Amino acid sequence: MTKPEPKVPECKIVDSWAMIAWIGDEPGAAAMQEFVERAESGGLRLFMSVVNLGETFYILAKRRSLAVAEQFLDLFRPFPLRLTCLIGKE
Repeated sequence: MTKPEPKVPECKIVDSWAMIAWIGDEPGAAAMQEFVERAESGGLRLFMSVVNLGETFYILAKRRSLAVAEQFLDLFRPFPLRLTCLIGKE
């Protein structure tokens, strides 16, 4: 008898646009909120590249303030999202 393969949660990649929309309650925020809730319950794996994290920080600092961007980083630490360094193969 073969073991059933463990179910792997669905994966989504978050970019800076989605994160900014979610933070600012802009169009797209509801979809991102759903992803966050699913990730917190273990039904979804969220990924974001370090480049997009930096871009989110930059946009927040430019549009709002450096203090808001730094606060975002503090809130980001326990966020149910994994940072990646996407390096393609040639």
